[in-house]
Amino acid sequence: MGPGGASPSGPCHPRGQTIADQPYRLKTFLIAVVVLAAAVVWTTTGGLRWPARVAVVFLLTILPAFLAAQERHATEIPAEIPRLAIYVSSAVMLWIMAVVILLAGLTSGLTPAQLGLQAIPLAGLAGWTGAIAGGGILLLVGTRALRLRESPMLMHVLPRNGRERLAFVGVAITAGVAEELIFRGFLIAALAAVTGSQWFAAALSSVLFGFLHNYQRLLGALRAAVLGFGLALPLLMTGSLLPSIIAHAAYDIVAGVFLARWLLVIEEAGTQASQTGTDS
Repeated sequence: MGPGGASPSGPCHPRGQTIADQPYRLKTFLIAVVVLAAAVVWTTTGGLRWPARVAVVFLLTILPAFLAAQERHATEIPAEIPRLAIYVSSAVMLWIMAVVILLAGLTSGLTPAQLGLQAIPLAGLAGWTGAIAGGGILLLVGTRALRLRESPMLMHVLPRNGRERLAFVGVAITAGVAEELIFRGFLIAALAAVTGSQWFAAALSSVLFGFLHNYQRLLGALRAAVLGFGLALPLLMTGSLLPSIIAHAAYDIVAGVFLARWLLVIEEAGTQASQTGTDS
């Protein structure tokens, strides 16, 4: 039975379309929007060579659209899928994306220095790494202090035992390297080459980074956007991506390995309190 008690083959809408036809029309409309957005991005990035242009179009339009289309599946808890399988598949996909996009940048004339692939003095590396990683951890703890609930998916993927924690360290290192190469190294360099502003490029990259974390709901997406801009600061100020890579990996390790048990205890307590309140 459809909405209001009408069956899918019930009363017709104008132009002879039934209720059952609406999802198809919506999908067609959304595909058209994505195609139009991709065309706009392709046109406005004419200053880039085609491999980099393709990568920018993919990152700004196709990847967000794909993840948005999978939002229901991304927010459901896949209890039948082991966490180790999630870790391995995520790491493999990140490495593939990072290698392909890095090659797209290098073959399009972006230099290693433009991509942030250069060293900086040890004092600067340590200072920026500590500041960004520490700020990210404070942001995470602050949202928990406000008793804001995390998404079920985020809580599900946190490791529960020693084997999972060890695997999670590998995922954290992968995210630190791959995501920084993609969203800070390549994307900021490519967008800056088009717009002439590294700061605008960093802001746009951070918004995208936040949106791609929408499986963590609004709280996680906003936190990821703020963290993404923080991770861009060392690159903008020093020209090196190394502090961002190390800070990103360190943040994920601390949050996913050392703070995970604390987060799980708090979340379980909040769930029990909510259930008690509902039952009463």
